[in-house]
Amino acid sequence: MLITPELKPVKFSLNKCYKEELLSRKVNWYMPGLSEFTFYRTYSRKKDDDTLETWNECCVRVIEGMYSIFKTHAKYNKIPFNEKKAQRHAMEAADRLFAFKWTPPGRGLWMMGTDFTWERGAASLNNCGFISTENMSLDDHEELVKPFTFLMDMSMLGVGIGFDTRGADNKILVKGYSNSKEVFTVEDTRESWVKAIETVILNGFTGGARIVLDVTKVRPEGEPIRGFGGVASGPGPLIDGANGITQILQNRASQILKSTDIVDIQNVIGKVVVAGNVRRCLPKGTLVLLENNYKKEIENVEIGENVIFNGKTTKVTNKFDQGFQPMTKICLKNDKMIESTNEHKWMVFCKNTQKIGWVKTKDLKLGNFLLLSPK
Repeated sequence: MLITPELKPVKFSLNKCYKEELLSRKVNWYMPGLSEFTFYRTYSRKKDDDTLETWNECCVRVIEGMYSIFKTHAKYNKIPFNEKKAQRHAMEAADRLFAFKWTPPGRGLWMMGTDFTWERGAASLNNCGFISTENMSLDDHEELVKPFTFLMDMSMLGVGIGFDTRGADNKILVKGYSNSKEVFTVEDTRESWVKAIETVILNGFTGGARIVLDVTKVRPEGEPIRGFGGVASGPGPLIDGANGITQILQNRASQILKSTDIVDIQNVIGKVVVAGNVRRCLPKGTLVLLENNYKKEIENVEIGENVIFNGKTTKVTNKFDQGFQPMTKICLKNDKMIESTNEHKWMVFCKNTQKIGWVKTKDLKLGNFLLLSPK
């Protein structure tokens, strides 16, 4: 069964008494602090009251989402659905999930049981995918841009996409951009962001006009994304990405597309998706942890090196000298001290409200919890 917007779901709900008992249980975090932080940072969804769901609530959402798919599949395929048996199996699955004896993939923890998957399709439930460039051709504009638009569209749904560079074997002549300009109005939707990048790429291959993005309709940085979840980055990453792709294709004008061009364009798209429009503003001398556990002063970190940020490995794609700015000292409970500019943003967790958000140094309050890399 394909989950599509045209499909009307048949919802499954756990037994009321069982659900109330599950929601009241105490969570036994196996790595207190780290595991709890990871859940609230990455998988807990923001509720309508702007608080984050608990692990208990996440388990209910995931299990009811799973069995809603089973129940819907049974209805549309005329397969008998035993409600009593489903309840028994669902409760067992919920018990085991709550006790961390199994979990779905990360995308399942984040998206399973949301209205988004029924309204926009179930692609966001996938952890990873792949797209080949081997069919790229100037004779077929859809195939020409498909590897790039597919990667961007799926990446914006949280799906990790791999790709190859076989399209470079097709001897595609990049025409570059004409001297004219064309305004593209970007709507505040994922689809419009993808279409904007598609237009930039297509015009660069085919000799079309340079694209000027009108981003007045895009929500500003920090605004909540209600459907998919998370916080908006603002239009900055999209503008930077469009400019980067324009430069790549214009530099290749009147030449044959190379494999490095494909990689560079895909990497720019990846940067658009994950940028979040957050720049770190830390002083000279700040030690940065590299992937080999080697620490290096921030001013000596080179483009291309892999650094550890929030427990994840991230490649450095650019460096920014923010000039001389006033610095603020932040004193932590463990007697450590951090210096940063007033505009530097920190991920902060408030235990009372169970809210996580980005807070500038100048807006930090006594008692805030900074979510820092465990290393």
